[in-house]
Amino acid sequence: MAIKEPRKFVTTDQGHADVLNIPITTLYENDQALDEAIKNIKVDEATTTTKGIVKLNEDYKSQSRTTAPNSKALADLYSISLVDKGKPFSTDFNLMLVQGIWRIDVASFNPTTDHSPPGANPKGVLFISSVNVTEGMTLVHLYIDDTGGVYKRIKTVAGVWLPWDGLASKVHTHPASDLPSASTQARGITQLNTSTNSTATDQAATPSAVKSANDRANEAYSRADQAFTQAVDLKNKIVGAINGKFGGASSDMSSDQIAAAITNAPVKRFASGTFNGQSATSIGISSGVDLSLAASGLGFSPKGVFFRIELRDTSNRIYLSGTVYDEKSFGAQGLTDGGFNNYVNSPFLTPQNGGFTISVASGPVRTGGGGTQAVLKAFEWFAYE
Repeated sequence: MAIKEPRKFVTTDQGHADVLNIPITTLYENDQALDEAIKNIKVDEATTTTKGIVKLNEDYKSQSRTTAPNSKALADLYSISLVDKGKPFSTDFNLMLVQGIWRIDVASFNPTTDHSPPGANPKGVLFISSVNVTEGMTLVHLYIDDTGGVYKRIKTVAGVWLPWDGLASKVHTHPASDLPSASTQARGITQLNTSTNSTATDQAATPSAVKSANDRANEAYSRADQAFTQAVDLKNKIVGAINGKFGGASSDMSSDQIAAAITNAPVKRFASGTFNGQSATSIGISSGVDLSLAASGLGFSPKGVFFRIELRDTSNRIYLSGTVYDEKSFGAQGLTDGGFNNYVNSPFLTPQNGGFTISVASGPVRTGGGGTQAVLKAFEWFAYE
């Protein structure tokens, strides 16, 4: 503030006025000289070793050695969750090499240019630590963003930053498409399946499916045990039946050996069938009738054949009905009646490989009161070796 000159006394008696004005003038001149002297005094700025004047600073991150933080700087320092070490994140994670805890608070990340963790929130805390170079690493970045995301990467002794590795956090989600599916060759997520008959190779069975399968397995084991007991009993009965007929079997034989014993047993094969009423009619009332019969697919050449045959007239009246046979070793047998001498000649058997043919003949139908055409009909047959 500038020094003002005091107001002087003005009176009609100049002598008395000077008595007061002269001291006032002297005081004014002294004040001016003192002010000039004060202005010429030089005060140094304060340092860490010398007292002096100090400038206030509102930036709590300032690295100045000649300023002091004001109240705003202290308030800002109190309001943050973690205090950095004096160097905030600026442009590139690759440049953050000093060990410690760093508060990251920017508008956005660009992993291509700032080498930030892909997908991370741009607000969080970066922990930088060193490791033993014998492990092949020199620095470790561990970034935890404000949403709970955790990311880690390593700088090798060769000076190469390895890619960020996103770690599981307490609060995070993953869509199924982000995770690998499990297979018989690799770990991964899998779908549960309660089915016991599924053929899927990329699904896991639930305990209920395992229990169902176990129950079925126990049931199958029980049935298999019963079947084994029954099979042993059946085998012993078959062996007993074979030995009761022709011998050559024992209970310690295999199924193939028992089958061979049956196959090689001295038994005769046989077959049966029907001619389904196959018929032939005579050409007149005074002539007999010839009927040719055949069968095939027997699997052997028959030695003898039995079959049922009937002699009728055209009005379907039966005169003879019965079973006739022809056996090559013993001859053949026909049918006759004792009244009107109707007859069916003995059949003539011709064995063939896997079948046979038979020729049968009859005389004319005799009724005792006039004639009618003869009809031969053949039905069931039985052939044997």
